[in-house]
Order: sequence, then structure tokens, then C-alpha cells
Amino acid sequence: MNYLAHIYFSYNDPDILVGNFAADFISNKQVKLLTEEQVNGVLLHRLIDAYTDVNETVRKSTKRLRKVQGKYAPVVIDIIFDYILAKEWERFHPEGFEVYKQNAYGLLLNHLDGFPERARGKVQGMANGDFIRSYESLDGLHYVFERMDKRTKFPSRFRDATEQLRLEEDQFVEDFLLFFPQIESKVKAFLKGLEVPNSYN
Repeated sequence: MNYLAHIYFSYNDPDILVGNFAADFISNKQVKLLTEEQVNGVLLHRLIDAYTDVNETVRKSTKRLRKVQGKYAPVVIDIIFDYILAKEWERFHPEGFEVYKQNAYGLLLNHLDGFPERARGKVQGMANGDFIRSYESLDGLHYVFERMDKRTKFPSRFRDATEQLRLEEDQFVEDFLLFFPQIESKVKAFLKGLEVPNSYN
């Protein structure tokens, strides 16, 4: 799962959100600078990633991408699933996607001090630049993949993922709709164990 899913699974809890979102930008050494509540967000992020990696439905989706994407297939499926989450948003959340998105940016920007200093500029730039917008259309997704192709140091074919998604979108959506309730159940169990007082029940 990628950025949008990690925001969604933070359920508007600022501390969980900081840790969950920061996990991709900080080292284990920097994790020690976070509060206990924010560290729980990092642990949640790791749980989400670990469960996604071993889930059979996700592996089925990833296998479709292997021929073209090779070792990068798990990275591509994470981004595709964020696209599908945005597309199928009304199935999972009562709040309109645009309103939700702006509220999420507000939470991130209002809690920048909770992020390690080196991560703040990155988070601020992403929020101010409306980074979630890229997941809302195939053209936006293609732009993301093109940028990834330019950044990688090794041969990659990220930009070809958009065409495969276009041709096989129904199958990817079917896999996602099977997988998402499963991972949400895992997330809620984790947060319930922490007794996080938010509306995720």
C-alpha cells in the first residue's frame, strides 16, 4: 500500500498519522526521536507493509506485473492500489474524496513539528503540491511512473504499468476489493490493541 492507504489507515489520529506517514522518510535512529504514540504509527506502517507483502491476493496481482516490471512489481502494485482506493473511495469512506484529501493535508501541515526535521520539507512539499491528485486518474498515475523511471538507477519500465492497468483494470480492481477489507481488519485489530480513541470501529 502507498501514501493514500497509509493516510486512510491512520483514521485521523495525528500521532498515528505522523508515525505512519514518516516511516518512509526516516531511519531507525530517527524513530527514537518520536513520541511513543508516533512510534505506534511507524509500527502500524510496518504491519501494513508486511501484511501486504505476504497476502495471497496481492501476490496474484503482483504476478501479473512480473513479466514487465520484474523486481519492481511490488512497488508498482502499491501505487496501483492507491489509484484504485481513490477510484473506489465511496465504498470505504462516507466523506467526499476532495474534502477528505484537504483535511488530510491540513493534519499533515498542522503537525509538521512531529516529523523529524529532515522529513518536514518533504512532507510540506507533498501536501502543498496536492500529491494525492496523481492517484485520481490514469494520466496522473502515468506521470508518477514516468518520474520513477527517471529516478531509478537501474533499468526499469515503470511507465509501461499504466498501459497494463488500462488493459487489465477489472482484474486489479477485483483483487483490491478482496484484499482491502482483509488488511483493514488487521489494522483495526492493531489499533484496538493500542486503544486509540478514534472513529475506526
